[in-house]
Amino acid sequence: SHLRGGDKRTFRKRLPRAQTYIKDILGINTKQLDYHIVPTLVDDRPKSVFVHIGSNDITKSNYKNVNTKELAERIANIGLKCRMYGVRNIAVSSILVRNDPLINEKVNETNFYLKEFCNINGLHYICNNNICSTMLWKDGLHLSNKGTTVLSNSFLQYFGGSPMDNRSPLDNRSSNVEINYLD
Repeated sequence: SHLRGGDKRTFRKRLPRAQTYIKDILGINTKQLDYHIVPTLVDDRPKSVFVHIGSNDITKSNYKNVNTKELAERIANIGLKCRMYGVRNIAVSSILVRNDPLINEKVNETNFYLKEFCNINGLHYICNNNICSTMLWKDGLHLSNKGTTVLSNSFLQYFGGSPMDNRSPLDNRSSNVEINYLD
């Protein structure tokens, strides 16, 4: 399996070490990922991709100027680019809430459009409305341990396993998995 980005400790606990490769790209936005994703797709040729990005595109300093429809389209286009490079199984994760109601307004608008773009383009949309602001650290941005567990369970459930048992959902699978957990 190929795992890209994210909290190494959480995913190492849940996925077999022999099948997991982790490369951190933290603090990246959708434009940067769009640039970096092609070499990864060409070099690693994953069969499955879980795209989780967008939070760094909506910040306190720029939220007023965010075009939510364009942001959602950029995120969906990352999934479409994966398909163009031969990825068969693509899921796109919704942007997570924050502790700031003004930012959350933009997050909710973006997620509305993102779900629409995913449905139109045949991408699987993962709704993270089970993650709330109480699952964030005091900074109101980063996931707490509980929030990280809930998000990782969404990843694991998407890939066909039960996150509550000790068996990896990726056991007995030969496909590569790329998870972009970039928050």
